[in-house]
Amino acid sequence: MFYCVNLEEHNNNKGITSYEDKSNGELDSLAGLSIPKDFFRENMNFIYESQDIPFIFNINNNFDNFEVDNQLIKIRPNLYSDIFFVGTCYGGSYYHNVDLMNENNIYSKKLHLSDLNSEISNNGDICFKSFEYMHSHLGINKFIKPKIWFYHMSFNSYMKLDHLKFGYNPFIHIFSITMKEV
Repeated sequence: MFYCVNLEEHNNNKGITSYEDKSNGELDSLAGLSIPKDFFRENMNFIYESQDIPFIFNINNNFDNFEVDNQLIKIRPNLYSDIFFVGTCYGGSYYHNVDLMNENNIYSKKLHLSDLNSEISNNGDICFKSFEYMHSHLGINKFIKPKIWFYHMSFNSYMKLDHLKFGYNPFIHIFSITMKEV
């Protein structure tokens, strides 16, 4: 069974815009880049290793992703075998430690995401969706053909978890997290 983590209260960035609200885009701090909303739905699935994994995208909210900035995300306490992330990076491809927490126990695992402008994965992630153009504050930018990436974090054994903790890296943007319950 899959559990889609509610990220609404943690989202702090607008990375998906309609053409009309393109001036709100903020995947970067200079050109105000954003991914076109026309290519998204609130509920999207991704087929991975014969699994149909659901994801929730907050495309109609003021913020639709979070820049990694010390978020502590409460999750449904349960046993989990996998975590699936959809995100991207701006200004390079990065990895970041995610603390997997249960009461007083903390385990760290690396999350790898490639740059939104990368042609191929740099970190073992998989292209979730590619786009023919981006929005900027000035209009449509066809020179950048962005990608958002899917990353699978698996565990050697089932883990009882109740929180996910992120450190600080404002170049990493997380749009959706789904966890596989045991």
